[in-house]
Amino acid sequence: MQNTRQSVIALGFLITFIIACKPQPGPIEKTVLPTEYAQNRFYVTPVTPGGDTLRLYTDTGGGTNMIWPETIGEFGLDTTRSNYRGKNITVTSFPAFQPDAAIPAPTQTTTPLGRKLAVMEPKLASEFSGHGFLGAPWFGTRIWEFNYPDRSLALVEEIDWAARSEDHRIHLGFREDSTGNKINYHPRMTMVVDGDSIDVLFDTGATTFPTESAAQQLGFPEASAIGTSFIIDSLFQSWQEDHPDWEVIQNAERTTGQPMIRVPEVTVAGYIVGPVWFTVRPTRSFTQWMSQWTDKPVYGALGGSAFQYFRIIVDYPKEIAEFLLPESS
Repeated sequence: MQNTRQSVIALGFLITFIIACKPQPGPIEKTVLPTEYAQNRFYVTPVTPGGDTLRLYTDTGGGTNMIWPETIGEFGLDTTRSNYRGKNITVTSFPAFQPDAAIPAPTQTTTPLGRKLAVMEPKLASEFSGHGFLGAPWFGTRIWEFNYPDRSLALVEEIDWAARSEDHRIHLGFREDSTGNKINYHPRMTMVVDGDSIDVLFDTGATTFPTESAAQQLGFPEASAIGTSFIIDSLFQSWQEDHPDWEVIQNAERTTGQPMIRVPEVTVAGYIVGPVWFTVRPTRSFTQWMSQWTDKPVYGALGGSAFQYFRIIVDYPKEIAEFLLPESS
């Protein structure tokens, strides 16, 4: 009996030693940006030298960095003309901001526009309320922390991956040219649903516009834009057939009439989280359209309805994303 007790104690010490020696997530050097967290979505809110606040929507799955035409007049910004993808468009320089309420400008190499912002109308007047939009080219080449539980977005200076655990780290795929240089900055990742691995877009800007009744079912106080995830119609149909007990809201999205489905569990970077709501999209919108911007075909997008559980560190240069739950952060 004495030997058994000693063996148990020794095993306990060994487990403690192994845990202590294993790299653990630690503090990182970062600059928290002026941020507004709106229903599982991030806006940045930098302040100009004159004291005016811009409200810019951020979207890792989005395209061109843009500012709305009415913002030009409101903030007195100068404009010029520039050739962008074969079109002559109006552009403006990235505004200056107060040092203690600033956001970084796009880097020069992520888009033909460099640090310029395209002056364009949003596709939907209410789609991205505020003054403009910062997409994948704004995020590209840098390291970011999306802290959903703390409702903060931060720019990370550098990170020592060798000193951190690999347990909940995933590879991000990017479309590259023949020399290995990134063609664009739309990250692809893999999620697991019902035992199936599914390639999806890493999409912090995924948004749906629920009807009033759908918003109530989703637990939001009003029918405004909310963070979601997307899944193609063919997979939605398969999920329905295999799991008739999974809750579905028909005609959930007021702009398209598309349904939404509640997936009880989704595995992301080794963590099982849920529930996660997915908004349905036509199959071709991802297999034909979005997949032309990613390194492999994608069949949906993972966004705020899944990311809400996590603090996520995304290293674009190293093509790494680390997912952490609050208790492990």
